[in-house]
Amino acid sequence: MKEDTKHTELIDLTIKKMANEASQADLDRLAVLLADDPANQSIYDEQVRTWELTAKAKGISNQEIEEEWNRLDQAIDELPLKKSSFSLMKIAAAITVILVSSFLAFQLLFNTGDVEIIADQLIETQLEDGSQITLDMNTQLSYSKNFNKEKREVILSGEAFFEIARDTEKPFIIHVHNTDIQVLGTSFNVKAEKKSAVTEVVVVTGKVQVSHLSNRVTLLPGEKAVVNKKTGKLFKIQNDDPNFQSWKTKNFIFSDLPLSEVVTLLNDVYGESIYLKTNRASNCPVTVSFEGQSLDSIVKVLANTLDLTVEKSSKGFIIDGDGCE
Repeated sequence: MKEDTKHTELIDLTIKKMANEASQADLDRLAVLLADDPANQSIYDEQVRTWELTAKAKGISNQEIEEEWNRLDQAIDELPLKKSSFSLMKIAAAITVILVSSFLAFQLLFNTGDVEIIADQLIETQLEDGSQITLDMNTQLSYSKNFNKEKREVILSGEAFFEIARDTEKPFIIHVHNTDIQVLGTSFNVKAEKKSAVTEVVVVTGKVQVSHLSNRVTLLPGEKAVVNKKTGKLFKIQNDDPNFQSWKTKNFIFSDLPLSEVVTLLNDVYGESIYLKTNRASNCPVTVSFEGQSLDSIVKVLANTLDLTVEKSSKGFIIDGDGCE
């Protein structure tokens, strides 16, 4: 098959997928095209990003569309399509369809009266169906004003813990990037941060279905689904991270974990800055547990345990010393 024909097919299938109109055969073919050529994955990623930008824009301005066009043109110009006679205008035409159709789909879904929650700190909220959601800071949740009337769907960006009220007639669906998470009634954690290369779903109770392109896994308690945003691969593993809910509970279990990794986790959870002044103590193993303690208290315990010094400044905590060396 000629390269331009393949790319045209890729765009058509991507549009169908984003519009939820793709059959299983379409999804299977899309997966084959993405695996066939890295350039196909790059084109697909650009289309998905444009779709997501529009879906979140809620009244996107002409200036924003123009800025996205300029960014998209530059990105596609850099793609390795040396053997292809594929025209940028074909991509542009397809992206125009995506921009229009995704905006219309967004308007139909959220019906000009959507609810948007932007958390600048940890907050808890309850939806009309009784579902409880805890949002981490820098997390955004959107859903229709008609939520729970005919369907239960939300869009998430960031990290959140869901405790879903059971309703066998209306599955609860969470859209994160180009991954869908569907449940009837269960509790689970979703980590879908923009800066992260992966999306993660960890189940605490019940059963959760995670779908990405033509791939689908079902999770039971203690299992984790991981979606690689770059490669599009989806796989299921046992969750071996005891701290996956630490952002919510402020409880930590460290078992021979290097101090550098402990510091990274604490900075993520508390949104504050802990600095290791030198690398001498970075690999010192930490074995200790904390339950709901303040960051000040935790840092002092770490310093005392590893024979380090700690200084608090306007920039955060500065840890120094040889530690275990």
